[in-house]
Amino acid sequence: MDAPGSPNSHVVYRLLSPEPEEGTEGRAFELDSASGSVTLGARPLHAGQDIPLQVLAVDLGGAEGGLSSTCEVTVTITDINDHAPEFTPSQIEPISLPEDTEPGTLVATLLATDGDLEPAFRHMDFAIEAGDVDGAFGLKWEPDSGHVQLLLLKNLSYEAVPSYQLVVVVRSEAELVGPGPGPGATATVTVLVEKVVPPPKLDQESYEASVPVSTPAGSLLLTIQPSDPMSSPLRFSLVNDSEGWLCIKEVSGEVHTARPLQGARPGDMYTVLVEAQDAGEPTLRTAVTLVIHFLKAASASAPTLPLVPTRHLCTPRKNHGVVVSGASEDTDLADGHGPYNFALGPNPTVQRDWRIQALNGSHAYLTLALHWVEPREYSVPVVVSHNNRMWQLQVRVIVCRCNVEGQCMRKVGRMKGMPTKLSAVGILGGTLLAIGIFLVLIFTHLTLARKKDLDQPADSVPLKAAV
Repeated sequence: MDAPGSPNSHVVYRLLSPEPEEGTEGRAFELDSASGSVTLGARPLHAGQDIPLQVLAVDLGGAEGGLSSTCEVTVTITDINDHAPEFTPSQIEPISLPEDTEPGTLVATLLATDGDLEPAFRHMDFAIEAGDVDGAFGLKWEPDSGHVQLLLLKNLSYEAVPSYQLVVVVRSEAELVGPGPGPGATATVTVLVEKVVPPPKLDQESYEASVPVSTPAGSLLLTIQPSDPMSSPLRFSLVNDSEGWLCIKEVSGEVHTARPLQGARPGDMYTVLVEAQDAGEPTLRTAVTLVIHFLKAASASAPTLPLVPTRHLCTPRKNHGVVVSGASEDTDLADGHGPYNFALGPNPTVQRDWRIQALNGSHAYLTLALHWVEPREYSVPVVVSHNNRMWQLQVRVIVCRCNVEGQCMRKVGRMKGMPTKLSAVGILGGTLLAIGIFLVLIFTHLTLARKKDLDQPADSVPLKAAV
């Protein structure tokens, strides 16, 4: 406010703070001592900083005795979108997925970061740039989050595409200022598709057998076999045969008694686990339970019931069988309540060719175990137990070829009085020969008659009388 041009109005400016930081060269801001204008210095600035500047103004040109005052200027450093988002890390370890993985499964979660402070500049956009040859994968993310989920969208196939090398790219939604995205803006995810080989499948989900406690060692109880006879060979073993009563043949799956069933009591059950292992792929295995029902030892006087009425089954095997009734006509055996238990006789051939399973508490279902057996009549022994009593049925079954309706086609014998094939051929040949001879005689007679007419003289022909 002093007179212009006088020493009292000659003002100079001085920057009091901030002082330069140790280890850095120069200030963030420079102050012109004559004009008082604040300019940027050599030191770099960082977004989000609030830098207070204290400025001293002195008249008399800064000489001693001049009057002074200070003011504070706060400079706020604002952010610009000068950082491209980047993945951390940009290289993902290979990920293995079985080819039966369900669509919608989370494959991996990727993380991208952005060095900008302004929330609007941190919004990112993601995309699979390369490697997804059949559109099997997709991405899911939130706009304000740096996490992106890699999801499986379609079923995988090892035969079609055994592996994927997915390249995921991240971009800033806002326009980028300064240098473009660097190498960290992409992440590579390698997905290895694992071929799924199903474990072995057996012809039953569980097995049961009923044996008398007097069964000797070496007796065949039943045979474990695959559901598909053409499948890869299996190797069988018993897992928890704690009593050591049983043994199983490794290749055939036949279960035998390993020793006499000492300690077994009628009515008890004995459960073991049978493991089936693929012979070519030992890691492929399955396990089923085998339950042994112990029966009372068969007595010498145990009655044998009459034969069950004849039935028929079709070969090749069809999905039906015959019903076997356990009810006995013997009142001593039929007394009491409770279910009937059925088992095939101990003959190994019977165990191999036939299967029997409970239908209800009093009946069982007898079917062929093999796809093909020789067509003829069979007598199948079936052991029935009820209330600690045991007896045996001889089930007569006719196995025959069947038509499309499942009806048995039997050979028809020659009817009584009908000619045989040889006699029929003889009769037919004789008839044809007789017809041939008869035709030869007729043609010979006609030929001779015509020759006789040609040899007769012309004057011997009778004249026709005029009328």
